[in-house]
Formats: sequence, C-alpha cells, structure tokens
Amino acid sequence: MKNVPLLKVHQLHLDFIKDQKLTRVLNGLSFELHERQSLVLLGESGSGKSVTLRALLRLYEEKNIAISGEIIFNGKNVLELNKKELIDYRGKSVSMVFQESGAAFDPVYNIGYQIVEMIRAHESISYQDAKKRALDLLDMVKIPQAKQRFKAYPHELSGGMRQRAMIALALACHPKILLADEPTTALDATVQMQILLLLKELQKELNMALIFVTHDIGAATELADQIAVMYAGRIVEKAQLNTILASPLHPYTDGLFNSVVTFESKGKSLLAISGSPPRMGENIKGCSFAKRCSYVNKQCELVAPDLLLVEQAQVACWNPLVRD
Repeated sequence: MKNVPLLKVHQLHLDFIKDQKLTRVLNGLSFELHERQSLVLLGESGSGKSVTLRALLRLYEEKNIAISGEIIFNGKNVLELNKKELIDYRGKSVSMVFQESGAAFDPVYNIGYQIVEMIRAHESISYQDAKKRALDLLDMVKIPQAKQRFKAYPHELSGGMRQRAMIALALACHPKILLADEPTTALDATVQMQILLLLKELQKELNMALIFVTHDIGAATELADQIAVMYAGRIVEKAQLNTILASPLHPYTDGLFNSVVTFESKGKSLLAISGSPPRMGENIKGCSFAKRCSYVNKQCELVAPDLLLVEQAQVACWNPLVRD
C-alpha cells in the first residue's frame, strides 16, 4: 500500500460546450500525486493548468462541459461522487487557493466569519471552537494581530495579507491536498517569495500534498518535487525537479528554460520561443508544438506523440533532446 498514490488522474479529457459545439481544453491528462509530494504544473497561459485544478474539484457547471476519464481519490472516482460526497470532498479532503483572493472572499462578510463558516460547514463544532481554530490559522499563516484581522473585511487587507487569509481559509478543514492556482501572480516580488516560503513551510508542517500552478520557473524550482510541463491541454514532459532542470527533453521545456532572464544573460539576446500557442479547441492532427519547434519532421505533423519514458523522464516527443 506504500506506493498507492493519494490522487490518480487517468486520461482526463474536458471540453467546454457552447452553442452545442465542443471545444477541447484538456486532452488525456494522466498523473499521480503521493502523500506530502509537491507537483508543479508549468506552462504558458492557456495551456490548461488552471482548468486542470478546477476539474479536480469539479467546479465547472456540468451542463457546460463534457468530461471523461478518472480522478481517483481515496479509492473513488471524483467524477462519480454524488452531491453530498462532493461537498465533503471539497474543502475537507482537497482545498484550493485561488489566483484572485479578492474575488474568492465574499466582500460583505469579514474574513473571520468566512473561515468559521467554512469549518462549521464541514464539521460539527461550536462557533467558539471554530473561532479559536480560525484565529490559530491566521497566526499560522503569519498574519499579525490576528484578533484584529479576524474582524477585517477583504478590502481592508493588503494583497499579501488577503492571500494569507485565503490560505488560512483553504487550510480550515485540514485538507490532504492543497491546490494553488498561481497565488502569487498579483503580488510584488518580495511578497511573492514570502507566500512561496509560507506554502512550503505549511506543507511540511501539515503533511499535505500540493499541486501548484505557475508559469514562473523560479516559483516552480522553489516548491516542486516533480514538474509536469503542460502545452495545449496536454502534459508534454514530466520528471523530478533535478532531472528536468539538468536535462529537459521536450523542445518546449527547453525553450521555456532558455527564455528565463538570468544574471548571465545580461547583454545577450533573449532566446524566446517563436510563434504562439494554438488556439483553444484548434484541431491539430500531429504534435501541438510542431509549428513552433526547431526539430519538427513529417511524423510530428501527422501523429501526436504519447507520453513515454525516456531516460528518467516521461516525454511526449518524437525527437526528445537526449544529451550524451
């Protein structure tokens, strides 16, 4: 039982439905997450990272999507949970820190009330006990003067403090998995690093697993045990952090790493990836990265590669960048 994953996603497909037309957004995602592991989903905007997190929690209106595959948590397929089971699953087993903390909080209630409400929605607990836990959570996420901040409304907090409160809300019922959807995007660099270090510390302290979404390679290296690189709704490369940093195998991953500004790149031209990602739902016969790839051949244009084991990584590419 030691190797049984906490979460297993297998061949997850998701289409948005509009005017009776299907637009493919996720295309056969498969990955596993083990206890206390950190998985970072890395890629450009529009690659399907945030959609993946929302799909894991079944946050989309089911009349607006077509979804198939498996999301196995605790031996059950999340896609088959009934309404009561889904309520218990969200927040209690798997919780989420959203990108926009201002939009995640209800503006007419103070943050303390909202954390208490979250706790009491999932547990039979008195208001006073829930309030005590809420104050402990605010202390845990290093919000100063927790008793005063408990009564504050979302608009009265700075972006960094509001994001910390959002993390406290997500941790209210001791979830086994925390999903974080680019929670540092709207923050300045100093506060970003504080939030990343806080998440890392809390994950270790609370023995949680973490799925973190970002387009920032620096953030990914700070948190990840494993990185899954996404492109056009697919995972194109997946490996342990040190493996993928030392030797990226997919041309897209290599392009992402080469486009990062470092001290060594001063005075040199930035090696940007040419072209643009495909439009959402675009019908592509072969590899979705073929039009932007320097190593493309006829096979790439005709057949989409599967995610296969190459050296110590999994990569979906007909011409992986295997180094000697």
